[in-house]
Amino acid sequence: MGKSETIVTIIRVTFDSNVWRKVASPTNFPKEKNIAIYKNINLLIKNNRILPCLPETIFTLEAIKRTDRRTWLESYLNSKPNAHPGNTPQLSSHLQDALKLGFKLLRQPRNAGAKNPAMLEESFLSDTEISQSERQKLFFESLEQIELIGCGMHHIKNIGKEYSHGKQWLQGIKNAPANREDDIIKAIAEWADGDSVAAHIAYKNKYFCTEDKGRNEKITSVLSKTGKELFASKYGIIFVTPTELNELFKN
Repeated sequence: MGKSETIVTIIRVTFDSNVWRKVASPTNFPKEKNIAIYKNINLLIKNNRILPCLPETIFTLEAIKRTDRRTWLESYLNSKPNAHPGNTPQLSSHLQDALKLGFKLLRQPRNAGAKNPAMLEESFLSDTEISQSERQKLFFESLEQIELIGCGMHHIKNIGKEYSHGKQWLQGIKNAPANREDDIIKAIAEWADGDSVAAHIAYKNKYFCTEDKGRNEKITSVLSKTGKELFASKYGIIFVTPTELNELFKN
């Protein structure tokens, strides 16, 4: 920026689970081929050009080991909504780097949703530009749209309904045979992606930074080319890779 330009707009960016660690802790990824880009984004945050945000689901659904997610859902079904294992030491270390850098968490207010006991209230982005009621309204409206196109939580619900025998879909997850384990793991990952996009929409953030192409052949993904185009059109989301985000701030 030139010396005569005294006003700098800080842009809110939502970072997906596949990129935020490299932004928050770039020195921990010396073999990353694009590490210079991540270091520059880190610097943009330090220089107050970017206000970095993380969807809460990174520390709820995604914080649970993939192989443990079905077991966790079963404990949730057994009225243990607080049975979350918390963060692993590695995840906790990256989170501390992120919070020190200035990252804020985006709330995902599902009714009786999973809660990670390690998340502190002051870590969440405050409702300054958008009220809590409007944010929650947008969150649930966008979740509905995501499921209507067969993405997000749509997949895990369908698996559950297949084995629920007319009961709650969560009961069906408990009843599902062992050969559906991989499908359940992938469906929960897509559930997390859908919730992340919904949180981004709810807070009206500008850019959603991800390396995810949504190319899983078994899952219709909200982060597929079709999904991105639909939500870019409907909600004005601008999906960018770290390289594209970095280019936006060059002058």
